[in-house]
Amino acid sequence: MALLDEILDNLREQAQGVTRQHWLLRGPRGMGKTHLAGVIHYRVKQDASLGRTYLPLWLGEADTYEVYSTATLLKTIGERLSEETKDPALLERLTAVEGVGDEEGYFHEMVELLSTEADRRERVLLVLMENLDALLGSFGPKDRKEQTRQLRSVLLHNPRFLFISTTPTYYLDNPLDDPKEPLYAHLKERDLDPLTEAETGQLLRKLAQAHPREGAVDSLEGKDGRLRLRVIHRLTGGLPRSLVMAFTAIREATGIGSLVQELRALLDAQTAYFEARLAQLPARERAIVTSMALAPTNLTMKEIAARSHLPERTLSTLISRLEKEGHVRTTSRTGGKGSVYELSEGLFRLWYQYRKGRPVLEPLVEFLAYWYRVEELEGVVAVLRQGTQADRPVRAAELALLQAEEALRRASSEQGQQERERFWAECQQAIQSEQADIPVEALAKRLTTRLLHAALLLKDPAQANNGLESIQKLFRESSLVEEKARPIVLGRLIEAIMESTHASDFEAFSAIALIVLKQYSHDTSSTISLQLALVRLHLSILVMDRDPQRALDELDLIHASAPELRTMALMGQGLALSKLHKTDESIVNLDAALTAIQAPSEQIVIEPFVLQAMSVLSTLYNEKHQRDQAQRIRKQLIARFGAWKEEPFRFQVASAKASLALGADVKPTIHSLDQWLAEYGAIDEPRYQSIQSLSRLGLHLLSALQGSEASQEGISAWVESVADKESHQVQHLFHFATSLFILFGPETVKGWLSRVSSAQLSEETRLLVSWHMMAADLLLADEEGPLAQQVQARIPPELRPNVEDLVRQVRKTRAEFLQKA
Repeated sequence: MALLDEILDNLREQAQGVTRQHWLLRGPRGMGKTHLAGVIHYRVKQDASLGRTYLPLWLGEADTYEVYSTATLLKTIGERLSEETKDPALLERLTAVEGVGDEEGYFHEMVELLSTEADRRERVLLVLMENLDALLGSFGPKDRKEQTRQLRSVLLHNPRFLFISTTPTYYLDNPLDDPKEPLYAHLKERDLDPLTEAETGQLLRKLAQAHPREGAVDSLEGKDGRLRLRVIHRLTGGLPRSLVMAFTAIREATGIGSLVQELRALLDAQTAYFEARLAQLPARERAIVTSMALAPTNLTMKEIAARSHLPERTLSTLISRLEKEGHVRTTSRTGGKGSVYELSEGLFRLWYQYRKGRPVLEPLVEFLAYWYRVEELEGVVAVLRQGTQADRPVRAAELALLQAEEALRRASSEQGQQERERFWAECQQAIQSEQADIPVEALAKRLTTRLLHAALLLKDPAQANNGLESIQKLFRESSLVEEKARPIVLGRLIEAIMESTHASDFEAFSAIALIVLKQYSHDTSSTISLQLALVRLHLSILVMDRDPQRALDELDLIHASAPELRTMALMGQGLALSKLHKTDESIVNLDAALTAIQAPSEQIVIEPFVLQAMSVLSTLYNEKHQRDQAQRIRKQLIARFGAWKEEPFRFQVASAKASLALGADVKPTIHSLDQWLAEYGAIDEPRYQSIQSLSRLGLHLLSALQGSEASQEGISAWVESVADKESHQVQHLFHFATSLFILFGPETVKGWLSRVSSAQLSEETRLLVSWHMMAADLLLADEEGPLAQQVQARIPPELRPNVEDLVRQVRKTRAEFLQKA
């Protein structure tokens, strides 16, 4: 169960922290909230590491009815602690605390007492509490704000407590969603969703294994198995409790008697809760709710007015209030009086009818009438009639027979037969529609758009939880729940997300990727495993700039789980190591990966990833002054991507060609640069313009080496063109500084530097201009003369090594050049 794993993982994380993240689990009755809380209680006690950190304490539904303040809640927690630890002395200390239950002093004493007990045991009190809504409802109207504030202070400021609470789905909206309320944004909320159709089948089969009986789930196998599974899923709504009861009914005819007893016990157990809910309602709102409960169907406003005998003109306000408080909701909103309303808590209708003495249990009768054919129901009725004559509790047997007879009466009627046929036909048509060809591309793109829209909420801290909930819900409700469709849809979805996200969408993609990885990690099929590895690979690329170590961790997992992606994982590790400035290790990984992709293999190759690796590796070799190796990688890049016209491939090829041309001998370089400018010289984009400028300056220099008299004029024109712009292209002068000083002399170069100094330059570029002008002054002075000493004295100490190195290199090279001449 993904939610169980999420909560247990979170508890492990919190064990190392000093603050607490509290949880609220929402879901209608029968959804499994109590079961989940019970499993958490058991797992924490059984897990050695969790058990050392947490002491789980269970507060059941009845416990909250005894509470009317935060202090009395803490007293109840203390009583559970005394029972759990078999410490009667603690109970005596609790009883000895004097004061009134809603007084602040009593609250502080309870906090101090329980905090001391938690510290003494070196454990966090993990409180598993049912019906948080009942607790908040127990606070008196006058001091509700104060009591909620006290509860918040425990949640927010006392790390000795960690609460995991439950509530029915539709209550608690105002206390938790209103920024003005004390509990706003203090609980991590999760909805318990109904079981999917596939999960329904798994549950029924597990029940059949636990309660073996011939034919128990045979009806779910064979030709009509999918249809019957769809029917039972729709009839029960995917609620775990309803499915368990349905299993009891279909397992054998006599099981209906047991089911009736279970239903009665269940309804009796809800009495305290529902009576408390009703008692809190004003008389008119209560009349609306009870009228709706006794109606056989959902009602319009006009129908509610007729049944409750309330004036229709006042209903709108009353129903709006009931909607806001979570008692009713609209099932279809046509506007105004045409809207149809239903009770939010489905079990309340059955409970109220039961309390009013109606012997027919409507959901059970409806299930039997839809599930069984008429001849099957006749057999069920016959078996149950024999049971009423046997030696068993007469009332239960008679009630079971009553349900079956009512179901048979409905199923035998013309209307009942038509309704059953229509219901089964709808299920069949839905299955056939799903089995038709899936418009995969459109579906994946639509799902991606909705996911990214939901992910936008993550950028707002106040909406982050809602964003995560929306993303998770989209996955649960999409066609990805169908195992047959999942490999196709998930594959297209990954492609669409990768196309739609970039570095600025880090939070969005990261959230989506982590949910994908968690949601489908249980699917061990090779296709899904590979797709999840691809998600992990893209995630590692996206986080690499921000967190290269995390990228390495993700890539290690890929290397271990996806053999087809090991070369890409090795490549990714090389890129991440370069971000961590581990140059030697990075070069080894990148070169090995690039060598591996040259040979035919079954490895998956992601070309944008290869391009990035080649670009980074050539740069790293340059930094290590391994010029031949850098040129080797650039040649590989050109050979692999030379024919590609898409960006960024085209630009990287252009950059590699320019680097090769500028690194060759004079004559080949002039020819190569001419070719380069013919191919790329007209592209009007800043990144191309920078290489264009460098190439033209290089051509002028090469012309000077060949004795061209026009080269100095050409460089002067180049200087004028870059000086008239706010341009980083000025830095190209420094790329060729030594050659410029040798070929044209320091006075000419100083003039060019003076001209570009008037351009709008960055501080870094202006500093480069300044110390190159100092180098020109030093070159113009006699090497040993007083002027040279004056120039050297003006050079700041931090710049002196750079200036002197350049001057020394120029003088040495010029001397060698003159000697050869």
